Amino acid sequence: MGHVQEEATAKSYDESDIDVYEYMATLESHTCDVYGRLDGPHFAVKDRKPGINYPLIMPLSLYYGSVDCRLTGRWRALDAWTQNWQG
Repeated sequence: MGHVQEEATAKSYDESDIDVYEYMATLESHTCDVYGRLDGPHFAVKDRKPGINYPLIMPLSLYYGSVDCRLTGRWRALDAWTQNWQG
């Protein structure tokens, strides 16, 4: 079921002209190395690889309740607009 949900998310990125996504992990003592490394970098939607840089990375049964990690799309136009306001 998770794979279907993530494929729907990827389709919505395409339909919304979102070309970049990033992981946002809560970095705590119990955050695994895999999610720790994925936290921060931006990934191109066109280059997504499920299990490598796009969900599902790990079976939820292994880490259920111990990892707080979210995926978020990024609009490059919004990033440029934000930088203009920051000076």
